[in-house]
Amino acid sequence: MTSRPVRATSTIAPTRRGSPVVTAVMATYNNALYLQQAIDSVVHQTFAEWELVIVNDGSTDETAAILARCDDPRITVHTLPNNRGRSAARNVALSHATGRYIAICDSDDLSHARRFELQVAFLDAHPDISIVSAYLRAFSTATTTRLEFPLDSRSIQRRFEAGKMGAAHGASMIRTECFRHAGVYCEELRSAEDFELFLRFVQHYRFRTLPHVLLDYRNSLGAVPLRLWREQSRAHRYALYRSRRTAVPPVQTQEEFSRGWRTQLAVHTIDMLRLARFSLKAHVFSHYSAR
Repeated sequence: MTSRPVRATSTIAPTRRGSPVVTAVMATYNNALYLQQAIDSVVHQTFAEWELVIVNDGSTDETAAILARCDDPRITVHTLPNNRGRSAARNVALSHATGRYIAICDSDDLSHARRFELQVAFLDAHPDISIVSAYLRAFSTATTTRLEFPLDSRSIQRRFEAGKMGAAHGASMIRTECFRHAGVYCEELRSAEDFELFLRFVQHYRFRTLPHVLLDYRNSLGAVPLRLWREQSRAHRYALYRSRRTAVPPVQTQEEFSRGWRTQLAVHTIDMLRLARFSLKAHVFSHYSAR
């Protein structure tokens, strides 16, 4: 395990002879409570030809101490001096990735032991598919639920076209060439960066979802604070805006887009109604699950 300060970059490392099949990329920020479990879920994969690239995104908790104890030679750690956000941190990880497949591994989620095995086998057998995902088991301290996504490429594409997430980002394995040809994460976005990335990818590549739960996704499964909901709504709308723009005229920055009256109106009307609906469903679900 090696660790050194780095700067964010969008360059994708070349795949070399003898490189592992899978590069698992993990960005982490002040997530010491769950980090070791996330790392262990990669270490215990039944598929052994992987490397894990972890980027410590300027954490101020015990993250550095946990990472210093990693002794598996397949794990490398890179440290950003200041918090840059998940997009920048993941781009740093991608710049050091040498595998032909990229496995997204968030630092508070748990990959099931056969995740890499099943996803590698699928991509190897289906060269026409570039991104393969899976179902999730969302869980909190009190509740769990199974999250399913469309399975076939056309259904996934239609869901993205409807402005919704068509595949689980955190459970996805992606051909490295997708990042080389369609670009990496938009560093301007600190949320909805996964949605923006997949909106770009779906224009060029085919997705599939395996009908298996391959990831435990840590989630509060409850109401979202109003401020956070508004931030996520603006980011979601900006991701959609970027995916629908051409080179001319120039694309607005997220700040410029968020200040626009159309964005403000949508966030404070349509998205507020969505928040009310989401909060009601979360309340009913929590009450039912607790019984």
